Amino acid sequence: MSGGGRSSTQDFVAKLLAGDVVLQQSGGRALYQANTQHPLYPELRQIAVKSFGLKEPIERALAMISDKIKYAFIFGSMAAGTAGSASDIDVMVIGDARLGRVQRELDVAGEALGREIHVSVYPEHEWEQKRRSDPVLESIDQGPKIMLDVSTSTD
Repeated sequence: MSGGGRSSTQDFVAKLLAGDVVLQQSGGRALYQANTQHPLYPELRQIAVKSFGLKEPIERALAMISDKIKYAFIFGSMAAGTAGSASDIDVMVIGDARLGRVQRELDVAGEALGREIHVSVYPEHEWEQKRRSDPVLESIDQGPKIMLDVSTSTD
């Protein structure tokens, strides 16, 4: 948008407001947000979250104990794209990590994100068994997920 004249910027904003972005007035300020009713919103939200939002602080926290984690993912409303501004973050950790240690690491990430993080930890053999027999875990397993890279690599 930079480099264009005022009218080209206004035209661009007008196009966004035609369906992609919602304008709200608050105290004399214009606030723009994505149109959650737009058909592409869930996919665009996932890209944004994966690119620069939710994952990085959680992955960094879990990397501290990566030797005890087989894999981990975000599930629930955050993964489904239905989270509200006060929603918590649900994280599933599969491996040999201890719940208390995982929660301590994730508390730091939760503070950085301004959200509470709820974590569930299952040993791999127990997860493999229960995700097929427990209706709640089956629903989590079949539902939307944001996979986390918990490797210790900083690349």
